[in-house]
Amino acid sequence: MTYAASKHASQGYFKSLAAERSDLIIDLICPGPVDTDFHSASGSSTASVSSTNSGRTNPPSPLKMSATRCAELTLAAMSRSQASSVGSTVWLSPQPTLTALYLEKLMPAHIFASLMRRVAAKRIDMYRRGVDLYDPKSWK
Repeated sequence: MTYAASKHASQGYFKSLAAERSDLIIDLICPGPVDTDFHSASGSSTASVSSTNSGRTNPPSPLKMSATRCAELTLAAMSRSQASSVGSTVWLSPQPTLTALYLEKLMPAHIFASLMRRVAAKRIDMYRRGVDLYDPKSWK
């Protein structure tokens, strides 16, 4: 929950800053799942070693983008903003995560919240069972 709260706070801060300071070009880059060794480095029991790690035990997930691809998309978004002199919020994510991000913006809040409660409960259960959340083959 702390992670979600800190992301929300930083987005609110930078949106407010953009409104107050028209002389700044502020991009909010919002990457979805990125294939890194974050979990293995944190000691998580559900760790999956990243594709950038030579000791990789699992193949890269089709539901995560590589760190290299995330960096490329971030730079492309920033270049576009520099050229147009307008900042923006940019979502960087493979499907199905990108669809969920759009649904959040388009669905009535109470319907999306109900849907996310069901999805979150399943994901928490899978995490506790040690299932790779980004490997569709393991979803049972």
